[in-house]
Order: sequence, then C-alpha cells, then structure tokens
Amino acid sequence: MTPVLAAPAQPPLRLPANVNPWYGHATGHWFAMLPWPSATYGFRLVEADTEGALTVAVWRLLTEIG
Repeated sequence: MTPVLAAPAQPPLRLPANVNPWYGHATGHWFAMLPWPSATYGFRLVEADTEGALTVAVWRLLTEIG
C-alpha cells in the first residue's frame, strides 16, 4: 500500500488591514467592504459562503485594480 502524502500546508491568507470582514448570522454568508475608488461611494461590497472564499474573492478583486 502506498502512503498518501498531504500537500504542504499553506499559511492562511489574510485580508488587508483596511478591509473589515463580518459574518451575517441571518444570511449565513461572509461580507467585506473594499475600498473601491471608482465606486459611487468609494467602497464595494463582497459576499461569499465561507471566510476562505471571501478572502480569495477580496484578493482577486484587489489585484485586478492594483
């Protein structure tokens, strides 16, 4: 029997200091407001099912505008 090797652990992604996430107990989703210069009020709301998915979505958006 061949042993199964786990992938090396990746450090958890962290959100930038200017992004504050929160969990919506009523919706069961995670949210964050991103600074977004081209938005009407200067922010963009991001929503995801999990905290990890929210972090990935935030970084994807920030690298698109950065």
